[in-house]
Amino acid sequence: WYLVPEPDNMKSIKNSEMIAVCARNYESNKQYCRLQAPLEFAKSVYNKKFRFEDMVYEKSGPFPRTVKSIKFCE
Repeated sequence: WYLVPEPDNMKSIKNSEMIAVCARNYESNKQYCRLQAPLEFAKSVYNKKFRFEDMVYEKSGPFPRTVKSIKFCE
């Protein structure tokens, strides 16, 4: 899986704001797009591979759910 920022309105977002992101698996063509993350976090994890189970995000509450951390594959 990869965490990919959604490109809509990227130019108008400040560094402290949350942006919409998708967890995407390009091999199985699956995605989970009900997520958000701070812009700086999204930039730091961009194009790094991880297992979906290793992504920590809010499991309850309203959508979008905030990504808290990710353990990456080596």
